Amino acid sequence: MFEKVSFFKTIETLHAELEAGSYLLLVGENSDLSTLSSFPPSLRVVGALFPRVIFGTCSFDVGIVAVKLTDSAWFGIIKDMDKVGLSQVNTLAYSIFTIVDGFSPKLDDFLENLFSIVPEETSIIGGGAGKMTFKQEPILFDNNGFYQDSALIIQCQKKVGIGVTHGWEPFVGPFMATHCEGHTLHKINFKDAFHVYKDAIEKNTTMRFDEMNFFDIAKAYPLGIIRCGKDFIVRDAIASDGKSLSLVGNIDMNSVISILKGNKETIVGASKEAALISQSHAHSPFSHIILIDSISRFLFLEASFEEELIAIKSIYPKETPMWGALTFGEIANANQEGIEFYNKTCVVGTL
Repeated sequence: MFEKVSFFKTIETLHAELEAGSYLLLVGENSDLSTLSSFPPSLRVVGALFPRVIFGTCSFDVGIVAVKLTDSAWFGIIKDMDKVGLSQVNTLAYSIFTIVDGFSPKLDDFLENLFSIVPEETSIIGGGAGKMTFKQEPILFDNNGFYQDSALIIQCQKKVGIGVTHGWEPFVGPFMATHCEGHTLHKINFKDAFHVYKDAIEKNTTMRFDEMNFFDIAKAYPLGIIRCGKDFIVRDAIASDGKSLSLVGNIDMNSVISILKGNKETIVGASKEAALISQSHAHSPFSHIILIDSISRFLFLEASFEEELIAIKSIYPKETPMWGALTFGEIANANQEGIEFYNKTCVVGTL
């Protein structure tokens, strides 16, 4: 699937130094994008914009991670997420790497349809692209331009080992999500979702929503969807209109949820656990560490985020390249449980 991986600080350097071939480009959102799609015929590219990209044990909001694709890798942009089908997916592939429009209302249906048409043993890893404006816009690209409500798929016949953990723990709850619509949670226990969320946090912390920015509080207190015998599916609350909560990802009606909390030790520790799980499902020697990590973990950990990258990298041979992106939602089908769209979660792939 992937060969050589390189990091370029500017688009100009990328254009000057990239050799002929096909590439996945992960681009930090503050990069100069004016010439991003101006590639010669000898270069075929697909990619997306993210708040930050990962190369080694550092993350960048300016720069491009360029991953050369193998000749056998099938790849392309699905320009309408409603129309993924057998003609666009190689059902013989053992692994799929996918990037989706992280703010698309079509996201959940796309993932369900994708999972339904690939063999059960296929490993799927990926994440949601987007910018810190939290607004949907054309965010995926290829040689022909930029796309919205779209998805990128790269497939190969080598198995990817996947590990998924988050490190968040129950804080207040449980509650019931009694009115949901898409990425909006309207009611918790039949009351306005924001007021229930606000009251629970203010009763148990010194934080006050009328004194702080909503997201500055919410980044430390995500919601967790409770699953029988399984870990939480975490949901980020990114905004509120004073009544409802806007989420990254859906919550089904009548889901049982809790408000979660975390600390830097449990969050960083969980990332290392994800790497260990990923390794256990891969075959040595390892050629790539693919890291799909939540942008809100970065915002929560702040200066300690580098510790998370170092913890993951530390359990691999030093020469193994690590690369990836900080995303709006993380995608995996760990342990063939079915495909999930996670928030605030660390997904590690080992090739």
